[in-house]
Amino acid sequence: MLALILNIIWFVFGGFFMGLFWFLYGVLWSLTIVGLPIGVACFRFGAFVLWPFGRRLIPAEEAGGVTIPGTGCMNVLWFVFSGFWLFLGHLTLAVAEFATILGIPLGLAHLQIAFAALSPLGKRIAPAQGCFSLSHPFD
Repeated sequence: MLALILNIIWFVFGGFFMGLFWFLYGVLWSLTIVGLPIGVACFRFGAFVLWPFGRRLIPAEEAGGVTIPGTGCMNVLWFVFSGFWLFLGHLTLAVAEFATILGIPLGLAHLQIAFAALSPLGKRIAPAQGCFSLSHPFD
């Protein structure tokens, strides 16, 4: 129940707009053949950004998947053209959320997503143990 409440508050106070930016970048990356894997990752992360509580980000290996060769190079392209701007957006919202006591869980989630936005390829979304989707923000 707490995860549902946090997700609703998240959606209203910034999650919706950041999710839209993820989807917008997904559409732009999907226009090119080279960027199609990044576009798919954007759509996956966009769905996560819209409703993050109750889920967490983990490395692909922990989810039973494999990291595709070339992921590092694609993450560099991602960072140069999109990742930095999404990082700044989430970081700005995190600072704004930290201004209120009730916004601290939301700010922590924005920080986690901000650092994941720097290199999203090679990460998977999994159910969380509790209502918070927070793991170490640098994972």
